[in-house]
Amino acid sequence: MKKLQITFFNVGHGSCTHIITPNKQHWLVDVGTDEYNSVAQFINNYYQLQLYGQQIECLCITHPHKDHILDLPKLLSSPIKPRFLWREKDAFPIENALTPSDKIVFDSANEMHTEYSHPVDSFTDPTNAANNGGVSISIMPTPIAYHKHEDLNSYSPIIIINYGNKKIILTGDNNKEILKQWIEEGPTLRTAIKDCDILLAPHHGRDTDFCLDFFQQANPRLTIVSDKPKEHESQEKTTEHYRGRGLWVDGEERYVLTTRTDGNILLTVDENGTLNIQRSALPYGY
Repeated sequence: MKKLQITFFNVGHGSCTHIITPNKQHWLVDVGTDEYNSVAQFINNYYQLQLYGQQIECLCITHPHKDHILDLPKLLSSPIKPRFLWREKDAFPIENALTPSDKIVFDSANEMHTEYSHPVDSFTDPTNAANNGGVSISIMPTPIAYHKHEDLNSYSPIIIINYGNKKIILTGDNNKEILKQWIEEGPTLRTAIKDCDILLAPHHGRDTDFCLDFFQQANPRLTIVSDKPKEHESQEKTTEHYRGRGLWVDGEERYVLTTRTDGNILLTVDENGTLNIQRSALPYGY
């Protein structure tokens, strides 16, 4: 049976979501990684993409903070570098690298921004459900009026994935002021996120950016938090804030899963809408 697979990798400080569509198209939403393992190398080796002449179909960068693009140099220099790129162009170029390692990552991101400059036509558009085995992937950019170059988080879009009557919402580091204003002024967003099944918590689930209006509209069954190995001081009320409708995971009703405590989180959805969740403590592996 055809299945959609989504993995929320435990990258420590950062975020990386790997999507495999029923027709085996590979997407990445952000490409954070930990200091010991490369997400790009794992995906290439585990799924043998290079062996079969495959690449990442599309890379979506929610915003160019280092913890969301740390593995970008390895990804772009690998045989599986993405065919297509989505990013908010206004967020580039990235400047003010504080360390030599920052400069390597930022230079790679800026080169990527320059390289991927050709428009995509409707036939090859990677968000087209016909190109994704029936999976609808809609990227809703933050309204330009909310953009602030001094706050790269403000460029974070909302990504809506629909398949088999299930809805998954992915976010970046969206701040609560923007989410609140967007919900109030954006009927399209309100409709798109309403009553989702899975929500990736904005800004790693931090209390300081919890937006009640956004959460109540999304009304998820389960929230996933991509967070650090150690609980951040602003995450004390994360599980309380993101208590949604609930979902049974391994015989237990859960409201929030975190990469810190649950490891890599793998969702599968088949064409009939059956949702399955697995967890693994192994570094990126299953």
